[in-house]
Amino acid sequence: MSEIDQSRSPVGVATATPTGLHIETLSVSYGFNLVIEDVSISFPVGSVYALLGPNGSGKSTLIKVLAGTVTPRPGSTITLPDGGARSALTPAISRRGGLRFVHQDLGLVEEMTVGENVCLGNGYLTFLGRINRRKTNFIVDQMLDQIGVTMVSSDSVSELSRANKTFVAIARALLNLPPNGGCLFVDEATAALDERDSDTLLKALSEIAKSRDTAVVMVTHRLREAMSHADRIAILRDGKLIANDQKEDCTLAELMHDLGVKSQPSDTIIEPISINRSEGKQSSVLSIQRAYATRLFDVNIDVSRGEIVGVTGLEGSGKEGLVNVLSGREKLKGGTIKLLDRKASTSQLQSQLGRDFAIVPSDRMHDASFPDLTVAENLLFARMSAFRRHGTFSRRSVRSEALKLLSEYSVQPASPFRKFRTLSGGNQQKVIIARWLSAGVRLLILHEPTLGVDVGAREIIYQLLHEASERGLAVLVVTSDPTEAVELCTRVVVMVDGKAVSSLEGPALTVSNVLEATFLSKEDSKAREEVI
Repeated sequence: MSEIDQSRSPVGVATATPTGLHIETLSVSYGFNLVIEDVSISFPVGSVYALLGPNGSGKSTLIKVLAGTVTPRPGSTITLPDGGARSALTPAISRRGGLRFVHQDLGLVEEMTVGENVCLGNGYLTFLGRINRRKTNFIVDQMLDQIGVTMVSSDSVSELSRANKTFVAIARALLNLPPNGGCLFVDEATAALDERDSDTLLKALSEIAKSRDTAVVMVTHRLREAMSHADRIAILRDGKLIANDQKEDCTLAELMHDLGVKSQPSDTIIEPISINRSEGKQSSVLSIQRAYATRLFDVNIDVSRGEIVGVTGLEGSGKEGLVNVLSGREKLKGGTIKLLDRKASTSQLQSQLGRDFAIVPSDRMHDASFPDLTVAENLLFARMSAFRRHGTFSRRSVRSEALKLLSEYSVQPASPFRKFRTLSGGNQQKVIIARWLSAGVRLLILHEPTLGVDVGAREIIYQLLHEASERGLAVLVVTSDPTEAVELCTRVVVMVDGKAVSSLEGPALTVSNVLEATFLSKEDSKAREEVI
């Protein structure tokens, strides 16, 4: 292992004039899709930036560019804290240049001590080929003391609070910064913390920025955090830099507007495809009551026969955990799930999956299909036994049924025996949806149903789901796209920090209202009053 750099202060205090991070005309495209467009922004040392933006705004892509895992388009320039200007970065260049990242997944090894975790990636002090634990722990303890953490290097990470685990990840990122200081990106650091721990952490980040010649960029969805603890606030939307202002020049109403929330009560309602259902209360198909799990806290959601219910929220809101619980991958820690009016345990959900209900996961190629089998085999997978004649499959019957379904669900090309992987993303998704709708499930759960799907296929998928709901199918749509939630669903539940904070339907179901509920939870009454 490499040794901790001792050519300067053991805790990495900068000794040269700090410069910060500067980005000029940064653009990134995935294929023909431009996801970041001509973004120029600087993060000077000594400041705390809040980086905001709805899902799909480009925040994650920006961080991947700076971490060296995504290459920007020609013409982009990134000037690192060490003064070097680059058109693209690698992970090694990013680190040498002074960029550090603390992700939501902290990447800690629970079985190791604080000191061992801090030194992972930084190296340990050695003597005669062995780790000098006394000196290594001394340096780590200095680092922890300097950032105001009340723990020592010998503490076990597994016994720490979530807040202190975050501090360990921050200490690891700050150790051995280059002489010109650095830039620390902290992604949703407070998402799993209570108000007191969040305030402690954010105050520490502010102190780190000012005392260690470091720029701190906190990626957050909590507007009050940005208004309380950031020096500047930047907003990305649709890959563009919409705002970049001193905190004193921002109002909460302006931030909400820049995030895409309209201030007028006459926000346009996106009308879903017309649905004609019989009047009266529909029977419940799925009932989730007071559900607790790793990222779920007292969640209540009901889906009735003939209803399309959406669940939306930002990354880390808990909607992914909901899918994990319903698929049986994760056990409930509390609460109940009823399927078809019968209480269902994790094992019962697993046994009923594919019979009474089905899930269309977000990664269809890996989790929902057999890419090297034929379209027909993927389409009829749930009921292939129906086409067995005298111990063998009837190719004629398979072809006939597959052609009927391919036509009914508008799959192109309508070739039953071509490889599934050769279809476009939209047609692959139509095949998977057709598989379960034709199998007669009572409940269909879709996670990011139009991810990687073109506009034309998306409209067809919406139409298919609405027609299925008219026939009585219960549909639960888990999506990161608020526009999709409004266009597709009859009722939308918004999740924030593992909680269902709002349920919108009828005239209240607008993109603006979904975004407002996403960024301002019901508990945030003071902030909501300011916006109003």
